[in-house]
Amino acid sequence: MFFTDGQSNRVPRQGTIAALKEQKDKLKLSCPINTYGFGMYNQLNSRELCAIAKEFESMNGYIPDCTNIGTTFVNSIANMLTCAAIDVKLDLGSSINALKKEHFIGDFHELWDAGKERAEIEIGSVRYGQPIEILIQLDPT
Repeated sequence: MFFTDGQSNRVPRQGTIAALKEQKDKLKLSCPINTYGFGMYNQLNSRELCAIAKEFESMNGYIPDCTNIGTTFVNSIANMLTCAAIDVKLDLGSSINALKKEHFIGDFHELWDAGKERAEIEIGSVRYGQPIEILIQLDPT
């Protein structure tokens, strides 16, 4: 969990998200970073908090005042406890030539490696009982 008032006191040269991602890769961490913003919405850097949560396959919670603390953390803990797997990737292997190089339906990161002739879709975290459907369009030629 990552707690903040949403105001950076020191911004890394390459940006906060890039710096966090660099540390994650360097330390080989495969954990999500949940972000929570406390206080007035217009005083938070909500875009950055949401971007961090999205980049690290997790959730962002907004807590305007003390009346929402319980709800936010109950939802967050339930989210963590129902997580079956993190950092899930669908490797499409060498079928890259049969795939249309267009976006899939959904908000997934796609990795196309034409040099190795491989394609991969980053699914992210998967919850127990959560169906995941991916529509993949094949090139008929």
